[in-house]
Amino acid sequence: MPFLRFTTNRTLTLQQDRKLKEAAGKVISLFPGKSESALMMHIEDNQIMYYQGDEQDAMYVDCKIYRHANKEERQAFTEALMDKVEEITAIPKNNIYLTIQEFDEFGFNGKLNG
Repeated sequence: MPFLRFTTNRTLTLQQDRKLKEAAGKVISLFPGKSESALMMHIEDNQIMYYQGDEQDAMYVDCKIYRHANKEERQAFTEALMDKVEEITAIPKNNIYLTIQEFDEFGFNGKLNG
């Protein structure tokens, strides 16, 4: 049940959207038991966002995963995802923020899992 939400004030091309999808599908597997086959994503571009009181290019990534990953797995995921986001969007890593939320339960197909 991984879920990724990308929010940026930049306008992304369809090609950038697809590259983000492909990169996230690969990077999510850095978490044990996670894969693109269960990944859900949402990309919000052209949003009103301010970073450091300015209208500079920025991105916020929200990651939600079922169960808990250790610090090394979270670090590897963070590094790899931010590298890909910077490569694809040209938004500098120092303007990209990521949060990771871990859950013990989630609902799917009308049932509570966990």
